[in-house]
Amino acid sequence: MSFQSGAAVGALIMPTVGFVGVVAIRMMVAAPVLLLVGRPRLREFSRRQLIQVIALGVVMATMSLTLFASIERIGLGLAVTIEFLGPLTVSLVASRRTRDALGALVVAAAVVLLAGADGRVDLVGILLAFSAATCWATAITLNGSVGKSIPGNAGPAVAMTVGAVFVVPVGLAATGANFLDVHVLWAGAGTALLASVFPPLLELFAIRRLSRAAYGTSMALYPAVAALCGWAILDESLSIVKWCAVSTICLVSALATNPASGQGKQRTMPDTNSRSTPASSA
Repeated sequence: MSFQSGAAVGALIMPTVGFVGVVAIRMMVAAPVLLLVGRPRLREFSRRQLIQVIALGVVMATMSLTLFASIERIGLGLAVTIEFLGPLTVSLVASRRTRDALGALVVAAAVVLLAGADGRVDLVGILLAFSAATCWATAITLNGSVGKSIPGNAGPAVAMTVGAVFVVPVGLAATGANFLDVHVLWAGAGTALLASVFPPLLELFAIRRLSRAAYGTSMALYPAVAALCGWAILDESLSIVKWCAVSTICLVSALATNPASGQGKQRTMPDTNSRSTPASSA
């Protein structure tokens, strides 16, 4: 709810500052907060670790830019649902179960319904959303490497800062004086806290306390919550067919993140189907 509400608030100021301005303000606020939380010591980073966090920062920035560019064209619910295919694909690929292979086919059909059920297809918006999904899947892999080599939140904090270094100057140049409007800054701060600061902290708390099944089922609601926030905050609406498609993707995700029956005690959910750390919450 926090992440999707933050994304919706960001969408509200896009007419004023554009999608680049929204992402720039979010990163400008989130980076210092995460640096205070992570307290990285750059002098202790090896060359390999620096390369990893720089790569993660670039992917984070690209993911945020492509997502908000997609939201601007096709709306929050549809854009986020397609973006969610990134971690869902990672989960399905990692599985060796027949039901998950069938689930992938079902998801593909659901995406086709989502993209063209109303007869209007914004191909650029769809491609931008798929680009965000690819970045999310890539960020999951990079998060795993960074998390293994750099303890705590230091790596994600530096990665967020790297992303901000790339995006903030572009945002300032693209939006001009609108970037410093008081209402824009307040809304930007709100979307940064809701979408880039609170979610990873809440998620880390949940990961340590929930079973794999409980956590996976909760995260599977991600597309549905996005559609609801789009409806409540942005006055977006989805047709019955599209709601069925969103529900189908949620169901497949829940099944993919649940262990097969009879495996014994459920393990804590790993971070392969989530934003996992502050890094990917950009």
